Amino acid sequence: MTTTAPSTWHGIGTRRLLPAADLALVTRLGGALMDADRLHLELPATLHQIRWHHTEGIKTDTSPDPDEPPTGHSDPTGNAGIGPDRSAADLKRLRRLIETAIGALDQANALAATYPTQVAPPADVESTPGEDWCLACWKDDKFHSPIAMRPDGRPRVKGLCSWCGEFKTANGFEPPTWLLHERHRGERINPMMAELARVEHKQLNAAKPGKGKIKRKNRRTDVHVS
Repeated sequence: MTTTAPSTWHGIGTRRLLPAADLALVTRLGGALMDADRLHLELPATLHQIRWHHTEGIKTDTSPDPDEPPTGHSDPTGNAGIGPDRSAADLKRLRRLIETAIGALDQANALAATYPTQVAPPADVESTPGEDWCLACWKDDKFHSPIAMRPDGRPRVKGLCSWCGEFKTANGFEPPTWLLHERHRGERINPMMAELARVEHKQLNAAKPGKGKIKRKNRRTDVHVS
């Protein structure tokens, strides 16, 4: 009878960092998805514009009337540039490109799903990020950001990624979930947003009952922005 040795779980700290090519691919995908989001928002208006050019191009006869003397400057190249043929071709190509992109993303998602990165916790265990992922980022719909580590293997700021750790060091508290939600969507965190987070934190702490006077310690008050 043969026995199978129990498998050993390895945390993220034991895994190799992504190669430069993989990291570049992740960055390019993020930029492409942001562009795709803008395209999605503007696509109805874009399709309307293409169809309008196509319809108006058909209505407009750019050929000269043989019974009328020529007047003004003729621009057959310009007229052809906005003609119905080009509009029809552009509409067909745009639709084909978008269909191809949707199909490619569907296939990529299906392939990635065969290598799950998250394991469902038991029903009676509260879901937590564990020891490898930032607790503050996790609060934003379980967003995964690895905890920032020192060269000696110790966390830079306990339980936090690099960005959240720097924010806490600068401001004295973890970034609020709404601020991280904006950052995770690709928004740049500007000084006004950071100041709003500080004001909100101050108001929430002032509203808590049973709080005595707290001695203020000298700390950095830098505005942490991305």
